[in-house]
Amino acid sequence: MSIVWDRRFGFIDKILSTPVTRAAIILGKIFNAVIRSLVQAGVVLVIAVALGMTLTYITVTGLLTTFAALFLLSFGMSSLFILLALRARDWQSQMMIINLLMLPLLFASNAFFPVAEMPAWLQTVASFNPVSYAISIGRNALLGITAATPVFLSFLYLGIFAAGMGAISIVLSWKLLKG
Repeated sequence: MSIVWDRRFGFIDKILSTPVTRAAIILGKIFNAVIRSLVQAGVVLVIAVALGMTLTYITVTGLLTTFAALFLLSFGMSSLFILLALRARDWQSQMMIINLLMLPLLFASNAFFPVAEMPAWLQTVASFNPVSYAISIGRNALLGITAATPVFLSFLYLGIFAAGMGAISIVLSWKLLKG
């Protein structure tokens, strides 16, 4: 949202007139969103523990593993949404596009329903969905539930997703951010 508002109020033009690269502008926006999402995830975890989540499997390593996976997922998704925000001219169209992407990604993941019980076509979608990999890592690290995909491969997938989305958003920002 901040990109659309910054463009609307002329703040982007002011940033572009400084000797800062477009990549630094985009990475600053991405890291802002990532830090915000990690803080929100921490609050949700505290609320879950307060509401009775079992602490049997929670360790410092598990917490660090989960937050590392959330960092990679948030980095990739924030990169994608900032890229879309650079194309959007108003906040309504941006929110519509974000909801159009996020809700199917969430429902086509293993967040609500086991992948093994999904129809074959939805299993294929879930196997490419980065949300599924992050949820599997979190379940494994915090709840002790063994994932179908090894944690290393899930991290590799999330890392490739984050790096790819970050690179695409930086490269396209050179064209979309006009100074």
